[in-house]
Amino acid sequence: GVGRLQAKEKVKCLRFPKRSPDLNPLDYGFWSMINQRLRGQESKFPPSKRESRAAFIKRLKRTIMRIPSATLEPLVKSMKRRCAALQTAKGADFEE
Repeated sequence: GVGRLQAKEKVKCLRFPKRSPDLNPLDYGFWSMINQRLRGQESKFPPSKRESRAAFIKRLKRTIMRIPSATLEPLVKSMKRRCAALQTAKGADFEE
């Protein structure tokens, strides 16, 4: 199992809170940005337009794929700092 592999490879795993917003940098900044872009697109729709779920998902995916990598890099790079803060907090929630 995983525990045996950790012992064999001498890997120390950090325990952290489930669904920790501290360890999910995409929760706030990324989804807020996507939401703003989607709402901006919708503001240009005619009032009578109705969008199917499939069409919305397609538009959502297209919107996500158009986010420049330079925008995402700082979010990904923040994980090292977040993991260090988690380790200092011994797995508890922490303030940024």
